[in-house]
Amino acid sequence: MTVLVPYSRVLSKQLPIRSGLLTRLISTNSNLRVAPCQHDGKPSESTHTTSSSVTAVLRSRRTYATAAPGRPKAHTGRATASKRTTTTKKATGPPKKLPGTKKAASKKRVVTKKTAKKAKAKPKPKPRKVKKAPSASAIKAKAAAARKDTRAVALLNQAPKQEPEVAFLVLSTRRSRAAAKGTPVTSTVKESAAAYKNLSPDEREALNHEANQNKEKNATAYKKWVQSYTPLQIKQANLARAQLLREAKAKKQKSLAPYRAIKDDRQPKLPASPWALFVADRTQTGDYKGMTPKESFQLMSREYKGLSAGEKKPYEDRSASEKNRYAAEFRTVFGVAPGTRIAAIAS
Repeated sequence: MTVLVPYSRVLSKQLPIRSGLLTRLISTNSNLRVAPCQHDGKPSESTHTTSSSVTAVLRSRRTYATAAPGRPKAHTGRATASKRTTTTKKATGPPKKLPGTKKAASKKRVVTKKTAKKAKAKPKPKPRKVKKAPSASAIKAKAAAARKDTRAVALLNQAPKQEPEVAFLVLSTRRSRAAAKGTPVTSTVKESAAAYKNLSPDEREALNHEANQNKEKNATAYKKWVQSYTPLQIKQANLARAQLLREAKAKKQKSLAPYRAIKDDRQPKLPASPWALFVADRTQTGDYKGMTPKESFQLMSREYKGLSAGEKKPYEDRSASEKNRYAAEFRTVFGVAPGTRIAAIAS
């Protein structure tokens, strides 16, 4: 049996039996309602009772009959999609992360051989800027400047001019100065040699006297020039001259006289070794007269190696005292201990 009862949409959600027993009426007129079914011309009591109780409840909650026209359609129990259309602008950049939200899980990356090699491969380091090698002309110019500085420290061509200290050189110098310009030096030397052989004893004695005077003058002038510099400057000059002498020998230069060490009595005298002291003592005895230096040194070396420890001890003691003397003089002259580099002292 079906009972047609008007009801509201709110009540339709609350009633458990909605489609089977109740059907929403189109009109609110009570005359249009369907009469209850009858059996044998008599209405059923159970049906009447049920319908009347349900009708009473629905009447108390009915609200749609008085609603304004144009009310939305009946609710079907499903959520209706909103007809509002929203337009969204395309994002021009990465979405901003809101506070308190977790980062969306990224898609799983498919690892292939190429990607594995790229992952293992370390990033290439940036190439370092390599300085260009100096050109040959720059190296040559730098060497020339260094050589110029070394020659300036060496005090070359600054010593006073030395007068001849030998009688023959006195005569040869006198004749070369009196000769006309452009005369070859070789011819002047030959003429001086021939004239020297024909000199009388008085003339030879006069030349020897002049040579001795020149020697004294040279010594005085040289000492004055040396003492115009400090002992440190003379030490630096001798070191520079030793360097220039090595270079000259490597180039096989003929003239090595300009690179001789400067003689300065203020410089500390180097200590002698036991072997040097032994050679000095044996040379003074005169046992090696008439021998060449090579022959005498061979004999001395053999004799020194044959000495016992007790016989070598006096020379070793003298050498130790020489080292103490040198250290004391070095501190007095330069103000530092021996072994200190001269460049460090100058700075």
